[in-house]
Amino acid sequence: MTLNKNILNKVKQKIIIGTWPFSGQLGKIDIKEVILAIDRCSELGFNVFDTAPNYGAGFCESLLGRATNKEIKINSKIGNSANDGKDFSIKSLSKSFDETLKRLQRNSLHTLFLHNPRSEIRDYDPIFMFFEELKAAGKIKYSGISLARNFKYGDELNFFDVVQGDYNILYQQDKYINNKRFNFHARSILATGILSGKLTVNTKFNKNDYRSSWLKDDRLKSILKRISILKDLSNIALPSLARRFVLFDNRIDNLVLGLKNSKQVNDIYQDIVNGPLEDQLVITINDLYQIDFGLKNQKNLSF
Repeated sequence: MTLNKNILNKVKQKIIIGTWPFSGQLGKIDIKEVILAIDRCSELGFNVFDTAPNYGAGFCESLLGRATNKEIKINSKIGNSANDGKDFSIKSLSKSFDETLKRLQRNSLHTLFLHNPRSEIRDYDPIFMFFEELKAAGKIKYSGISLARNFKYGDELNFFDVVQGDYNILYQQDKYINNKRFNFHARSILATGILSGKLTVNTKFNKNDYRSSWLKDDRLKSILKRISILKDLSNIALPSLARRFVLFDNRIDNLVLGLKNSKQVNDIYQDIVNGPLEDQLVITINDLYQIDFGLKNQKNLSF
């Protein structure tokens, strides 16, 4: 099916362009292709970008500062700085935020996320106050928290306007979606490239690649079993299947889609044009997820 113009534009507004792949920490990049991709995003109306100070030690923020116009909305993060690691003290958060604005060449951000806190924060009240001060000063529009995977959060989530967390065919956090207290931004739609369709048993990652420490051996083999099952479900290319599965889930407010080149931008747009997956296909995928794709005692080896 194809979507009419109004519905197409509405779905487009759900997309946020993730810039972590621009850093080279998820495989090699061609900077010329990255610039072309940013330009193509603007042409197609993808006008919100997600970044962070530690994506390439400030590189991604600096790149966006040089390569985007002021009409583009940018979301960034604090708590994991460009060079000093994690620190959630107010002094460090304030310093990191100021440095982010300088790199982005902006006076304000659309959404500012607290970046993957775990047990480092015992008292959220000073942080809540810090966010409110930034809002009052017109330096941010929305407050957010980016969730660390597999960490249990509590009522502190209800303070934030936006919660960002992993959500994809292989990892479904249903407890955070369709929540009326905050918007949910789904990230890792392609599971850091696992759902790109390029993964094989012989895949080896450069030592500088984030995935080199965990996407290997038994985990790699187990994930490939799941991927093989997904590929056999339809004639839809795996990355398109993964994107459309989340894109047309009405419970998801926004989704962060990482990319490296203009072709991937065009692929995202085509996924929107192609419309939602057939209902039965979605049901089948969800049923398979509930039984971990029929694998026995391998849940610990998934994404």
